[in-house]
Amino acid sequence: MTVWNIICNITKKENEPVLKRFKIKRLVEKGEHYYVKYASKIINMMINKKIIFNLNNKLCVLLKPKDMEKMCTSKNYKNKENILKSNDIYYDIIQPDDSLYEYIKKNDISYLKKYYTILTFKNDVAYTYAAIDLAAIYYRVTYEHVNKIIYVVDENQKNHFAQVFSIAKYLNLIKPYVECICINYGYILNQDKKKIKTQNFSNNIFVKDFFIKYKQN
Repeated sequence: MTVWNIICNITKKENEPVLKRFKIKRLVEKGEHYYVKYASKIINMMINKKIIFNLNNKLCVLLKPKDMEKMCTSKNYKNKENILKSNDIYYDIIQPDDSLYEYIKKNDISYLKKYYTILTFKNDVAYTYAAIDLAAIYYRVTYEHVNKIIYVVDENQKNHFAQVFSIAKYLNLIKPYVECICINYGYILNQDKKKIKTQNFSNNIFVKDFFIKYKQN
């Protein structure tokens, strides 16, 4: 834990010039660990709605994708490819009936995957990103009384937030006066026009270096 805290402190110090350049002030730090304590409440909501079940020692929910082109009905929805809004429902949330439970009891994952999307919320180790993101929405709406939540992510995260928004609406986490928006900016590419991977430091482009190059041009 000590090593992790050292890494976090170094990262925060490196981020300061970037935040200053973007004129970002009064930043309140709440990492994903902050919301974990609310994840159990989300699980209980799903239990009450009878949508969550145990599959191979994992707590899962079944979803069925809608036709996004037809379902995107939000006003001023100019770019359906790059913007997701919680006013639109991208997935149907499935409440398993007796016939589906037969496949669940048999752990017949191949059948379930054929007709549904299986989303895991908790495994034998921890809660998943989906559970924590839903817990974060719950916290922000309930305790911070927000009316809008904006996520800016790359293309890889678009489907994740389409699922999260759909479940949040189903559980009534997103109240009528609240809107969640997910803006997808595509991918960040390196000089070879390949996706940058954060694990590969040798090919990464650092934001502070981008500023220097931008200033030179």
